[in-house]
Order: sequence, then structure tokens, then C-alpha cells
Amino acid sequence: MPLPCLVNTLGMRFRLVPAGLTRIGSPLDEHKRSVTDLDRRSEMIARPFWMAETPTTRREYLAVIGECPSHFTEDFGGHSGDTCLSSECPVESVSWNKANEFCERLSRVPAERQAGRRYRLPSEVEWEHACRAGAETAFSIGTDLPSDCANFDGTFPYIDGPPGTYLQRTSPVRSYCPNAFHLFDVHGNVWEWCADLFCPDALTSAAAAPRVLRGGGWHSYARTCRCSARDAGEPDIGYFDQGFRIVCVLEAD
Repeated sequence: MPLPCLVNTLGMRFRLVPAGLTRIGSPLDEHKRSVTDLDRRSEMIARPFWMAETPTTRREYLAVIGECPSHFTEDFGGHSGDTCLSSECPVESVSWNKANEFCERLSRVPAERQAGRRYRLPSEVEWEHACRAGAETAFSIGTDLPSDCANFDGTFPYIDGPPGTYLQRTSPVRSYCPNAFHLFDVHGNVWEWCADLFCPDALTSAAAAPRVLRGGGWHSYARTCRCSARDAGEPDIGYFDQGFRIVCVLEAD
């Protein structure tokens, strides 16, 4: 049975990700495991939460912020008619700070306030729980990631299979099949910002400390699109393969 769906005033669709015990991180013997992966452990998701079906799109970002920072334009990185210029592609080149500004501004939209909805970035435990959708394999779809299932650099496959496609650009959201929670692009297309500090114990100010990125992007090898793969980004800088996905919080929750 499909998870319940919520649609906000921008037409953004959210799925109610269930609560419960979840397994995150990678086992020590996972193929292409990275030292930055979290160790495999169980975490309790205390309450269900509404996760956006897709990364935030160029159209949605423009509607809230009033400008689109994306790398892919007709003058730089794209050509007229290219799919990477579609308003339904994920917005990229967005910093962690700007992703949070999007959440704050969307939360202040009168219709959203009246509906009792506010928005935030997911924690990385929430993100991995939503990405896995119950799977304990390297990817939400199993032990491998063919390039017809996600947008990444398929010339560097995960296991010893034949090289696949490399689009060298973003693709419109929902171009590939969703995971079991009906979430799209949890592997590839754009890296997604999470709320967490990458190294909570680092001796630096919280405002400047690197933040967690998850999911891999169009420019990533398959190994960095694993459910447990992590990257770090400076909060005030956004690159051409970095976007974000948001969580909707209801006042009644």
C-alpha cells in the first residue's frame, strides 16, 4: 500500500515515512565502503515524518527565493532544449545556508502558516532511513546500482559489471523509479544537504563547520551513491552537484 501523501501550496508532494527501528551505516565488509561511512547500527525513529518525494526543483526554489542559482544555464553548462534546463530538474549550486533559508521562507508563506506547516532539512538518520526504505543492502534497490536506475557517472559502476551511461548533467526529478517509500532520486542526481554537522566533535564554530551531504549526484561514481555514503560541504558554499530535499512538519504532530 502506498504511503500517505501530502501536497502543499507549491504542489510539492511529501510521503509519510514510518517510525520504528531502522538500520543505518554500512557493514565493514560492504563493497567500496568509505572511512567516512557511519558504522552499521540500529537507530529508533520515534515519530513518522513527511519527506519530500523529490529533491527541491528549480521551479520550487524560484517560487520561494525569487532566483535560481543553478550552474546549468544556456550560457554555461547547457543548451536550449537540454533536459538539464527543465524547471523540474533539482536546483543545484545551493549552499546549506540557502537551503535553510528556503525552508524558513516557505514556512512563512501565509497559506503554509495557515495550514500549520513548517519546513526543515532532514537529519542524516532520517535521510538514510527514508533512502533505505527498509533495505539493508548498499542501495535501496539491492546490491548494485545500474545506470538506468539513477543519474550518476555510470562509467564507474559499483561492481564488476559493464560501464553504463553518464549524462554529465542533472535530470528532471521522477525520471527514475522510486524506492519502496515512493521517494525519487535518493541515489544520484544531486547530493542532498542534511541538518547535521559532518564531524560533531570538530574544534570549529558551528556556523562554519562542514555539514552532511547524502545520496551522491550526477557527477558521482556509483560507490558514492550508496545509502550509507556521506560527504561534507562548507555551509556557505554550493556546488553544481549539490541540492536538498526537505521535511514538512505539521503543528498537530
